[in-house]
Amino acid sequence: MSKGPEYMAIQCYEFARKKKSDVIIGLGGGSSIDLAKVTALLLAHGGEPKDYFGEYKVPGPISPLIAIRTTAGTGSEVTSVAVITDTFNNVKVGISDNYLRPALALLDPELTVGLPPYVTACTGIDALSHAIEVYTAKSYQYVKAEGKMLFQGSQPISDALALQAVELIAQNLTVAVQQGSNLEARSNMLLASVLAGIAFSMPEQRQRTH
Repeated sequence: MSKGPEYMAIQCYEFARKKKSDVIIGLGGGSSIDLAKVTALLLAHGGEPKDYFGEYKVPGPISPLIAIRTTAGTGSEVTSVAVITDTFNNVKVGISDNYLRPALALLDPELTVGLPPYVTACTGIDALSHAIEVYTAKSYQYVKAEGKMLFQGSQPISDALALQAVELIAQNLTVAVQQGSNLEARSNMLLASVLAGIAFSMPEQRQRTH
């Protein structure tokens, strides 16, 4: 087995289990936080990452997870998905379930100051693509799919969040790239990233019956 992300998730799980960890802290970018999500999942329910590939495979709450961002891009600190590499088939796969959302997300712009301009630009465009995708998505009621849908498509709340994210990115990404120590720009990019993350992973909406 190659030492890819799935292998690292098992290593992290074994380490946390031996230490009898009560809380998992994910520090870094999207991949680091996704790794922490899978670690918290395995710590709570055991097994291997492949046991949970797909949607709605997580049987219950994961171990408490704190996500601390050092980039402004994926929004993984608020989303319901973790993407890792299936090292057997050498493909990226997702584990998607609302139980994967971290219990707490900490966003400190000072942790992103050291990002190189290129990484700042790439992660910013990642957040922008999320926001645009959300705003241009179809509403879930027009999508034909079997079973429950984790991602609900366009809806008024997600549209508002996505538009705010686009506006913040348009106003701050260039500044963040060119002036890496500008805390206002860094802060606004973090906010844009988390808004886009919330928007594209809105939980299932249930209609009220009167």
